[in-house]
Amino acid sequence: MRYCAQQGLGQFLDLGSGLPTMDNVHEVARRVIPGAAVVYVDNDRVALTHANALLATSDGVAAVFGDLREPDKILADAAATGTIDLSRPLVVRASAGP
Repeated sequence: MRYCAQQGLGQFLDLGSGLPTMDNVHEVARRVIPGAAVVYVDNDRVALTHANALLATSDGVAAVFGDLREPDKILADAAATGTIDLSRPLVVRASAGP
């Protein structure tokens, strides 16, 4: 995330974000680009609840429910948050499950 932000990319889509821990995507990206926008996506309701409570508490950060088998829906839902602009470059980070 840091490398991408250093290249000037300021929008991130974190697929399979899981439970929030330390150095979340928006924290790492915002050390380089303070206004970096991040949408966290997960299909686990518990992880999404935690993401909404702990991560999506500032402007430019959102969390949405999404299933990797429905990429068009993920992009539409992420764009609907108003957090990211799909006409601009976007970094997509995908995490593998357990």
